[in-house]
Amino acid sequence: MADGLSASPAAVTIRHPDFCYQRQTLPIRQIHLGFSAFFRAHLMSYIEDANRYLAAGWGVAVVKTRAGNDSQFDSFIRQHCVYTLVETSRQGEEWYAVGSVVEAIKYPQGQERLWQLWESDKLSIVSMTLTEKGYCYDLGNRCLDWDNAELAADLEQPGRPRSAIGILVHGLYRRWQLRKRGITLLSCDNLPGNGQVLKQAVIEFAERIDKGFQHWIEQQVAFPDSMVDRIVPAMDENGHRRVAGLTGYEDPAAIVCEKFRQWVVTDNFAADRPAWEQVGAQMVSDVAPYGEMKLRMLNGSHSLIAYTGYLEGKETVDRAMEDPALRKMVTDFWRNEAKPSMARRHHLDYDRYADSLAERFVNPQLGHRTWQIAMDGSKKLPYRWLNTIRDLLELGLPFPSLSRGIACWIKYTGGYDLAGNEIDVRDPLREKFAAIHRSYLGDGGGILGKYLGLTEIFGDDLSSDPRLYQAVLPHLLPLVKQRL
Repeated sequence: MADGLSASPAAVTIRHPDFCYQRQTLPIRQIHLGFSAFFRAHLMSYIEDANRYLAAGWGVAVVKTRAGNDSQFDSFIRQHCVYTLVETSRQGEEWYAVGSVVEAIKYPQGQERLWQLWESDKLSIVSMTLTEKGYCYDLGNRCLDWDNAELAADLEQPGRPRSAIGILVHGLYRRWQLRKRGITLLSCDNLPGNGQVLKQAVIEFAERIDKGFQHWIEQQVAFPDSMVDRIVPAMDENGHRRVAGLTGYEDPAAIVCEKFRQWVVTDNFAADRPAWEQVGAQMVSDVAPYGEMKLRMLNGSHSLIAYTGYLEGKETVDRAMEDPALRKMVTDFWRNEAKPSMARRHHLDYDRYADSLAERFVNPQLGHRTWQIAMDGSKKLPYRWLNTIRDLLELGLPFPSLSRGIACWIKYTGGYDLAGNEIDVRDPLREKFAAIHRSYLGDGGGILGKYLGLTEIFGDDLSSDPRLYQAVLPHLLPLVKQRL
């Protein structure tokens, strides 16, 4: 392969042995904030297909906005921004080089170049993968978190932003001052109503700078919602050795992911975009039903598998799905809890989606670790589980799988598994969880009461609903006695 990677023949299907477009002359039409694995596996696969099959002529500049993984990013730059994408399924693997990223910028070192790109007439889209934390947004109160140190500093010095929201607002401000046309800000994060959250955050910040600027954003900038779906396990040494064995070269920026992908986007763009619908994306008028289905069924069952599976010694999702009891729990959750919670509002094919998830989850090539999925549960569970529970309580329906899931999550976040081995819990509330378990050692009822009292997770409604306590307690009591 050309443009930075030298490959030897490998005994796999090579979908794209050479670039069929002139990547050196691709104009930069899109900036992406965040050098994430998911960005490289998901969004870039659609852009790459648009360039290969539709001659879209769409170049991307990626901006690394956070510290860490500098060596990987430096290697990516030395490879002329070309990287390897390996797609796996139960039928096998195929790989190809992605070449549609044509420039890589470290921030803040390369900020002058970044502002040049923001001011370009060719720029149409600024996309991002920031994770929930990167929006500096209080979802409960629907406003920016002005206690965030970076955000507060950006308000004091908006010309030298540190936060991602600050970068977005300053870039738009420069376009507004130069009387440039509006562009699209495209969130690709796993956040309900991600486009509307982004819009509210940007407009709230802009309002504090200039009312005229705020009005321009409201009139000229688009914030489409999107739902993104592709399982992308964290790369480790085994993953990199696997890529090298397939391709014949080492690529520190390589990604291994599942073959399945889905991208549902509100067709609301302020300027040009590739015809992504011709390469598999779904352009719709309302993303919400698709996003809800994905969060409750895929992400919800992933978290179920993560906590119950980890406690039973299942290190990966596919190993957990080999267990008949765990697989039945997940299947029952899809059919009897997730589906009924949504079916009265929307009319999607939930059974078909469940069947596709069952097929995806047993893929042994992914090695998707339950420990990885279990991270940051206090931030994830309100969207993955608790809204489902609210709907089921309203309908008067039971939720045994989610009750067991909450019990296993409580046990997991206590920091020790059923055999007494320490768990490396990664969660913003880790210390608070540990303190609860220390104070109520062996007292399942006391532990559960304190957990459900965390209104930042359960909200005022579920925290005070005795039905949730009564549903979870029978599942938790055996766990605090070190038995499952």
